[in-house]
Amino acid sequence: MDEPDEPTKEERRILLYLMAISLSYTVLVGGFLVFILILLNIDMQILGGFFSAYLTLALAMIMTFHHRLLKRFGLRKFFALAGVFFLIMSIVLLTRYFGIGVFPL
Repeated sequence: MDEPDEPTKEERRILLYLMAISLSYTVLVGGFLVFILILLNIDMQILGGFFSAYLTLALAMIMTFHHRLLKRFGLRKFFALAGVFFLIMSIVLLTRYFGIGVFPL
């Protein structure tokens, strides 16, 4: 398969703007959700589980919509690992909260 050409400075700038906008909206919505859940007096463990699940979903959506750019610039693995990390954290926190006992920590 052909190796992609080195990205130009303009392409790097476009990727930076797209990622900054995507991550800014992710943080804005996530912060708003956490604020609402804190106002509702939700337990911190379940709040952490929900927020980790939200970050997993957000990273998956960013990877879906920007997959070509992420692949071209070599950032796809980083986003995938971050998504897996937040998914595992969400599963651990929520199973411990509900007492399922899948992860005895």
